[in-house]
Amino acid sequence: ATAIDSEISIEVDGHLQTEYALENTSQDYVWRTASVPIALEKGKHTIRITQVKGRFCMNWLRLI
Repeated sequence: ATAIDSEISIEVDGHLQTEYALENTSQDYVWRTASVPIALEKGKHTIRITQVKGRFCMNWLRLI
């Protein structure tokens, strides 16, 4: 959810995987699902989601 257009970056183990634009939903608590595919090798990883532009609210995160 975001009241303004925003952008996030996703890093895995310190390496940029992708940047993703989040369209505004008109209010901070009007939710929209965003699916961002990233490739992971088997094993333990550190995933970092960073706000690049704007702001956003995250309700939940699912890794499959």
